[in-house]
Amino acid sequence: MDTDTTQRDGHSGVILCSFLFGAAAGSAVALLLAPARGEETRSRLKTTVQERRDRAAQAIERGREAGREVVGRARTHVKDQAQHASRALAEGKTALADIRERSEQALKNVRQEVTDAVEDAKTASKDVRSVAKAAIKKG
Repeated sequence: MDTDTTQRDGHSGVILCSFLFGAAAGSAVALLLAPARGEETRSRLKTTVQERRDRAAQAIERGREAGREVVGRARTHVKDQAQHASRALAEGKTALADIRERSEQALKNVRQEVTDAVEDAKTASKDVRSVAKAAIKKG
């Protein structure tokens, strides 16, 4: 689009709003200046204003109700997510404790196996020395 078209499009909304505002103002003036009796005109205006006020109040109440509904759903969602996160955290802590316990037991087992292997090596070393001494004496 070129800039002239964009500028015309931007001004179109302003022109349309101005036209509608002018039409509304003209209608109000026509009602006030119409040949109907003043009392009748005031009564019509009062009725129209009251109808508009009632519609506006209804729209506001519908908006408030929709807002309360959205807030309620959001609270429920947040509560559900918090419970889910809490369960996941508890499960993670349990898994971590289990891993720690198994690791400590595995470490204990490895230490014992190393200790046993060292003792076996000492015993085997003594046996080899004894056999070597006996062979040297015989031989």
